[in-house]
Amino acid sequence: MAFFYSRKRRDGCFMSSDKGQTEVRRVGIAGFGTVGQSVARLLCSGRYPNLLLTHIYNRNIQAKKVDWVLGHVVWTDRVEDVLDTGVDIFVELIGGLSPAKEWIEAAIMGGKSVVTANKKVIAKHGAELCTLVRQGGTALGFEAAVGGGIPMVRGIQQGLGSDHLIELVGVLNGTCNFIFDRMASAAVTMEEAVQEAQALGYAEADPSDDLDGLDAQAKIAILSAVGLRRRLTSTDIPTRTIKSVGQMEFRQADKLNYVIRQVSRVAVDNAQGDQVQALVTPALVPKSSRLGQVHGAENIIVTRGKWGGESAFVGLGAGGEPTAIAVVGDLLSIAEGTGTSTAMRFPASESTSRVSKECISRHYLRTPTVLPHGMNSVSDRLKRNGVEVEKSWQESEHSGQLFTLMLTGLASFSVIQEMCGEVEGELKDGDQCVWLPILDESPKEH
Repeated sequence: MAFFYSRKRRDGCFMSSDKGQTEVRRVGIAGFGTVGQSVARLLCSGRYPNLLLTHIYNRNIQAKKVDWVLGHVVWTDRVEDVLDTGVDIFVELIGGLSPAKEWIEAAIMGGKSVVTANKKVIAKHGAELCTLVRQGGTALGFEAAVGGGIPMVRGIQQGLGSDHLIELVGVLNGTCNFIFDRMASAAVTMEEAVQEAQALGYAEADPSDDLDGLDAQAKIAILSAVGLRRRLTSTDIPTRTIKSVGQMEFRQADKLNYVIRQVSRVAVDNAQGDQVQALVTPALVPKSSRLGQVHGAENIIVTRGKWGGESAFVGLGAGGEPTAIAVVGDLLSIAEGTGTSTAMRFPASESTSRVSKECISRHYLRTPTVLPHGMNSVSDRLKRNGVEVEKSWQESEHSGQLFTLMLTGLASFSVIQEMCGEVEGELKDGDQCVWLPILDESPKEH
């Protein structure tokens, strides 16, 4: 659970150590959706006597009221009722950049500590919010922004804080992992798997941020900052959608002893100074690999350190209850004064590292076998670009359409992406050139 924390005592934040106990901290929640409700249930359970839920904010609040919330709690559709009261800790769970960022700022400037699950705000504005926290002597917890209930941020910052991390690679979106797992195990379509994920609370009504990699993009940017101490502009991270991946890919992956995962990676590029390699992409990974062995809504992050080698953090990365565990864990650390001072572990500078858009790996490609008249074969195009075709074969869909499948030798992402874009530009509407990197190990430097 990540903390920017000041030891400066403000308004009775902490009891004297000789008393051996902490004061009750008043908690206000903004956002009563899936995660907000799970957090409220935990706070109303009686398990945390030093945390008192006092306010719940949400739009159209009358439709949100439930009878299991304790009677003293104030329900409101005015966020000012939470920001302007005696709440000690403001919990932001509305998501999105605005007005969430402004509310977090207002809470910090008003002397309140903040806990958030908002990966977009932390990825884009983490440094400036941490500056406010250091100046105001409050705390900011954001463990829930990455990895659901897995203590990735605290594990990396504190457990591995003495190592020099050079690479982070993982599966950071539980929704996509659930979808891929269902497509592989039950042979359902992506649309059917998305509907299942929505029914289980793993996916939003509009899952575009998950499927298009934007959720994982923000998360790997946060982990880069806290783990590698390299601030990235998240939108600079090359990101590919999973929407083109079909049952054909899962059948071929299984035959080749691979599985398909949405992979997020960031690594220090020692040859290029402040530059880092980063990406979010659907990819083939070996079944026996750490990434290949996470299932359902699980997440994993594998770290590689200069001295400590590989470490991994794995667990449930989606759903209200796992995320609520991270939120309440942050609340407890603030209330009990156990949040170690990690302010200097998040880069305070507004400068960002350059992101390399070049990695090299083998690739899987699928194209229609019957190409428009006069169109050069894909294998010819690959050879002209110096890319070896290791294997080529044909498979048909249930519809009878015939596809050519290829495994390439080592090639840069940009070469494959450009070539596939050119091919798709010449194909008839609806036809695609599907490509997936094959990550037998970390992608090689360009």
